[in-house]
Amino acid sequence: MKVDVFAPEDNVGDVIGDLNRRRGMIKDQDSTPTGIRIKADVPLAEMFGYIGHLRTITSGRGQFSMEFSHYLPCPASVSEKVIVEEKERRAAKANESYKAQDQALVGLCWRPPAMDVVGFLSGCNPEMRLHWVGSS
Repeated sequence: MKVDVFAPEDNVGDVIGDLNRRRGMIKDQDSTPTGIRIKADVPLAEMFGYIGHLRTITSGRGQFSMEFSHYLPCPASVSEKVIVEEKERRAAKANESYKAQDQALVGLCWRPPAMDVVGFLSGCNPEMRLHWVGSS
């Protein structure tokens, strides 16, 4: 995103530091009679919540605007983090699915401890079911 930030001269260092922390590339700085105008390119993912942080840094005197500029490939460190999070999310979803299937099987197959022969032969023995689920 192409970002245009206006900040008082007293807070320029803090604003530039914050843009750098957000993986921003400072392109230009222009001095005006009321403050400094900073132009930068910053990833959109890093800009969420920026106005609140800018207002905190500048005591309510900072302003910014942004517009789409261009696409860039994601840095390796960020893409690795996204891949790990997605794998964890999918594993948790699969685990929830197995739990739901397990609860459904328990509801269908559970019998009191004194089981009859038909229940045992039909595979509804809770010990057998747990062994089967655990071995897959």
